[in-house]
Amino acid sequence: MQGDAHRDGIGGALADALNRAERITALSSRVPVTQHIFDRDGALAAHGWRVTIEVVPGIRRIVASRRTDHVLGVAIRDAVCNAPLAAGSELAQCAALLHDFAETRVRKHFKRLIGAPALTSLDAAARHRQRIEVKRLRYALEFFEPITSEKTRRTVAKTLVRIQGALGDGSDAATALRFFERLDLTPYQQGFARGWCEAVNRCTAQEGERLLRTLGTPKIKREA
Repeated sequence: MQGDAHRDGIGGALADALNRAERITALSSRVPVTQHIFDRDGALAAHGWRVTIEVVPGIRRIVASRRTDHVLGVAIRDAVCNAPLAAGSELAQCAALLHDFAETRVRKHFKRLIGAPALTSLDAAARHRQRIEVKRLRYALEFFEPITSEKTRRTVAKTLVRIQGALGDGSDAATALRFFERLDLTPYQQGFARGWCEAVNRCTAQEGERLLRTLGTPKIKREA
């Protein structure tokens, strides 16, 4: 009886997540493994545990392929992170796959970020590319938030927001300078605009570099 309740809990969590995904997008037409799960009204069929057994292998393939659609990814993440997991079960194996995938993605973006030359040594275009890398790491951590450590959520993610903001100000200044250069300005006005934009770029690069040096290594939790 207890085993049935446990299976229903896992199946229910996965079923609810997949049902939400189905309502958001035409998921069944894109991921064949989900096509048989829903009845004609779009409601989940009343066989939660069988659904879990049939869907988990498909989830494993989807996660392993690293081409996970965002909506489906959210459904998988929520189901795997929130369902009770029995040691050695199919869903526990899927959770391990998800953790491996999260660690790989987060580690890749983190290494790209901290392995780049100092922000103060880069031109505006290169700093903009680094800002994009900051965003990628930040969004990855936000997506995998349920399985990140408390310190990662409390400190690392907030520092990334501040770095992104600083570099964003510098990027705005570089864009403004290109706009000013197309205007019919006096030499004094042109010189002032160029000096101001370059000063903003320099200050924001220094602040971004300072924050980057304080950035801790993001951690993905692994349940015992």
